[in-house]
Amino acid sequence: MCIRDIVIASTEIYSLGATLYKLLTGITPPSTNQRIAGEDIAPLPDSVSQPTRCAVAEAMRLNKTQRPQSIREFLALLSDKAVTPVNPKKPEDGTVIDEEPRWGEVSDTKKKKKSRLVPITIAVACLAAIGIVVAFLLKPKPAPIGEELAIADSVAVDTLELVSEVVEPEEQEEEVVTPAATQETQTAQQSKPTIGTINGHEYVDLGLSVKWATCNVGASSPAEYGNYYAWGETTTKSEYTQENSKTYGKSMGSIVGNPNYDAARANWGGTWRLPTLSEIDELINKCQWTEVRMNDCYGINIIGPNGNIIFFPAAGFCAPWLNLDGDNGCYWSATPYESDTQRAYGFYFHSGIFDRDWSARYSGDSVRPVSD
Repeated sequence: MCIRDIVIASTEIYSLGATLYKLLTGITPPSTNQRIAGEDIAPLPDSVSQPTRCAVAEAMRLNKTQRPQSIREFLALLSDKAVTPVNPKKPEDGTVIDEEPRWGEVSDTKKKKKSRLVPITIAVACLAAIGIVVAFLLKPKPAPIGEELAIADSVAVDTLELVSEVVEPEEQEEEVVTPAATQETQTAQQSKPTIGTINGHEYVDLGLSVKWATCNVGASSPAEYGNYYAWGETTTKSEYTQENSKTYGKSMGSIVGNPNYDAARANWGGTWRLPTLSEIDELINKCQWTEVRMNDCYGINIIGPNGNIIFFPAAGFCAPWLNLDGDNGCYWSATPYESDTQRAYGFYFHSGIFDRDWSARYSGDSVRPVSD
């Protein structure tokens, strides 16, 4: 099979576009989460050809179904040749995603969108995909064998000339990754021996202000996903929508420890509760983390200041049904979003990112309890 006909994950195509953008500008583009929140991406230099502009823009679309679906489609955009998508389809979860304006254009009305990224693959696969394209573009030019090879060779020359003209060598140096993150998926380290139990549920002391449970609510082991809860609700549902949410649009303060709204307290009792936003920030800022697999389950290991380790599975989220399980981890806090009555804070992780987040309250996210 021709390499250019290989269909690869939409996140890998996005990474190719982002990498080419960085090479052409020397600027690291904002994350998809920042773009969804409204941050604009700087336009490419005027010296960049229109086919290259088009290829980068299409590869970095927020809607995964609108990106090129194969290396062949990506290269065709670079060569300004129209290609019929290999596998055009609507999102599998049936969600209607509004057409986002290409950067450089301004939409008539900025729409708030759910802060969820498109499906994520591990960074190793992403780097492998980039390696395939780079190797393809940089391979020695053979004697012309048909129109397709001629097109590919001209695309390679055009791309390399653009990079050499716009980017100085020192600008191509990779950014240093902070110690908190590693881009390489490893076999999960098991947590150090459990420190203790509270009300029949195990916890690990990470050396922070609170103790973190070893499992999600509804799970019996760290690698199990557990249950999903809308924010401010204590029972599970068959589907998660605005219409059946009990707190969406309702003015509320922190729900920490309130058994009527806190799913951790309601289901586990004792002193268990949802974490506050400050406790999530403490987890993010004071710990190190790494992407791992535990029993074939993708997730992250959090390593506390004292060296103890805890695992969070990428359980996805429900809106209205389960999405991105095995790719994203989405966890609630007890803290509502300040700016409106429709969202609440939590934390999320996906390929290369671990940070705080906000979600629509009707979304079914995971719950990981803490205790003082």
